[in-house]
Amino acid sequence: MKIIVKTHNVKLTKSLKEYATKKMEKLTKFFDNIQDVVVELHMEDTAAINQRQLALVTVHASGTVIRAEETSQDLYASIDLVFDNLGRQLRKHKERLRDHKKDLPGKRLIADSSDEVSVKKSKMPSAFSPDDLFEPKPLEIEEASRQMRENRLPFLVFRNFKTEKINVVYPTGTSSFGIIDPA
Repeated sequence: MKIIVKTHNVKLTKSLKEYATKKMEKLTKFFDNIQDVVVELHMEDTAAINQRQLALVTVHASGTVIRAEETSQDLYASIDLVFDNLGRQLRKHKERLRDHKKDLPGKRLIADSSDEVSVKKSKMPSAFSPDDLFEPKPLEIEEASRQMRENRLPFLVFRNFKTEKINVVYPTGTSSFGIIDPA
């Protein structure tokens, strides 16, 4: 993790830089996939004395950017406040990623007409055997959309009962469904 400390209208002392660096290094306890952290320390010209010292931190972590900004009457206190704010945001981001991985369709790929879900291992075989092939059971479009909704699948591959072609049914974002039907 790379940490950059910048200042505007503030003299960057060694102790201030060390404090900000050590504090930001502790962010890894909330989320361990942080690429870099940019800490910007400002002295604002405002009438409110207790909000003149500004700490603005930008964190680049696993494809996302998280920013936090806090003000106080002391730069050290602003760094502490922004650290707490980032900790909350990183925990929330980590929970979102964990919850999203639970909902991935990697474990539930294709449903057949008996309402059971086929489970595939995440490791891909190097060569396919005849046992690895899956022949989708014939379904009507309404039945396929019902199975997809009940099993909470992001899509469902099935053989169309009427045309005998392989089709894909998927949600369109509203309460309706779309269908991919090869011509």
